[in-house]
Amino acid sequence: MDTATATTPEKPTLHLLCGKIASGKSTLSIKLGSSPGTVTNESSSAFYIDTLGLPLKAMEGNSEYLLSEEGKLEGVKHFAV
Repeated sequence: MDTATATTPEKPTLHLLCGKIASGKSTLSIKLGSSPGTVTNESSSAFYIDTLGLPLKAMEGNSEYLLSEEGKLEGVKHFAV
């Protein structure tokens, strides 16, 4: 993806990345996060907590990292954004 020429889409896009260890997920997420139109932490938090109703709270020592406590999200051992 060429982030230098990327334009803001008319509709928002949520990218979910999964893959094996060292497959480039973090590198791609950094590129996507630096592209035009990237949402802020505040709007992202509001989406996950207020809109989707996920039981997330800020991690102690890093308020930008949201996570669920074990047992709070049915069928999921750990969920973080």
